[in-house]
Amino acid sequence: MKHLVLVMLMASAAAVGQTKQQHAHAHGAAKINIGIEGSGGTVEFESAADPVIGFEHKPRTAADQKKVDAALTMLKTRFAEMMILPAALGCKFQNTKAQFDVDGQHAEVHAEFTLRCLKSLKGAEVTFGVSKVYPEIEEVTVQAVSDDGQSGATIRKDKGSVKIG
Repeated sequence: MKHLVLVMLMASAAAVGQTKQQHAHAHGAAKINIGIEGSGGTVEFESAADPVIGFEHKPRTAADQKKVDAALTMLKTRFAEMMILPAALGCKFQNTKAQFDVDGQHAEVHAEFTLRCLKSLKGAEVTFGVSKVYPEIEEVTVQAVSDDGQSGATIRKDKGSVKIG
């Protein structure tokens, strides 16, 4: 598991570095990276801040900070509605990190979750509800890596799925 998570985090860090170099910032788009080993794994979520927080600047007031805190809490508590796994697997998400990062004129939201299931995720079909939670996010790029291979898809307005290994 540690090897799989390390590879996933290295790929994510490379993508973040590339994004900062190119100053690419896609509103209406998000990324979900899934690393699975057996019946558990790690999931990362990344989005421009505007559709999640409502703005892209450092909090200037107490009201701004409350909005950031509320948005990050919502992301943590509603993530299972955004990445939907078959109920028979008995999966639970535990948030390990959620942050709002401002870099110049752009801001992003990054979150990481630990996934634990009662049964193996091999062959599981993952569906998505990101646009239901955040209507301004219309496209999600999903990458999944497991012991048995990798898969991915671009999910538009919650239509489509990704199969694990």
